[in-house]
Amino acid sequence: MPSAKRCLSLLIGSIIVYPSCSYQGSVHFIHGIDVARAILAVHYNFSHAVGQRWLLTDARVYDWWDLASAWGTNTNTSSRAERKENEISSTDAAIHNCETQMAGPQREWVKELMIEQGIRALPRDINALGRALDSRDFWESFGLFPVKALLEG
Repeated sequence: MPSAKRCLSLLIGSIIVYPSCSYQGSVHFIHGIDVARAILAVHYNFSHAVGQRWLLTDARVYDWWDLASAWGTNTNTSSRAERKENEISSTDAAIHNCETQMAGPQREWVKELMIEQGIRALPRDINALGRALDSRDFWESFGLFPVKALLEG
């Protein structure tokens, strides 16, 4: 189980801020287990590594907007009294609580940007993301492939 301090889904609200949100494109990650596997592969097969430089990722490209809209932090602090004042039924209040705890302002920012830029769905097309880094050379050189992907814990 991932540490809460290192869990990307809990940190995304600190990473994505409004002024830079529109410029965010692709992002690449790699899990610590795959980094360790890569280090061991180089250590045990150093002859394959001599004079080489590689880029190491989980072989996927992620969309910052997609992550921000899914994992943005909650900044809604409306109290029970405020909800009552707005005449929200108990069922509606429960749904409202669930929704506001799951998303923060990043979801709204991304929605606005999608409308402005004519993006119909997330993740965006690779052409809209910008760079897509290719780490296949390392994995092929050592006969490996990442075991942790899609931001698994």
